[in-house]
Amino acid sequence: MLVEVYRTAAAPAAHKETAHYVRWRDTVAPMMAEPRTSVKFANVFPEDAGW
Repeated sequence: MLVEVYRTAAAPAAHKETAHYVRWRDTVAPMMAEPRTSVKFANVFPEDAGW
């Protein structure tokens, strides 16, 4: 499990364009027993300002 926190709605897409993400994605793809999935959560505590 990998948990990532982003400050804006656009940040996850921007992260997926970085060289280190592309390298990670391509490196781990053959290690996956099944395709990766994504679940979105909204923080409850602390409030956004606390991050």
